[in-house]
Amino acid sequence: MYNQQLYFTWLCVHFSRIKEHDELREKEMEQDKNEGEELRKLAQLHRWEEEKLEEMRRKEKAAVMQSHKDHMNNKWVLILFSSRYVSS
Repeated sequence: MYNQQLYFTWLCVHFSRIKEHDELREKEMEQDKNEGEELRKLAQLHRWEEEKLEEMRRKEKAAVMQSHKDHMNNKWVLILFSSRYVSS
């Protein structure tokens, strides 16, 4: 009888530890899932930011190029205009 009680107590403790272990494992899996989701969101945000920066760089480069073209056109207009009146 005493051995049966010891065995039953041992089984209860053992199953309790198994249950605790399973609950801990499930909690860790949930944390891993949440961390993975957070990393995915951060990576997506990073890609979006990089795309926006690249778009801004392209627009800035286009604006600088247009400004340079306008400057060169104005320069040639001034050169042609001044040479027309200087040589007359």
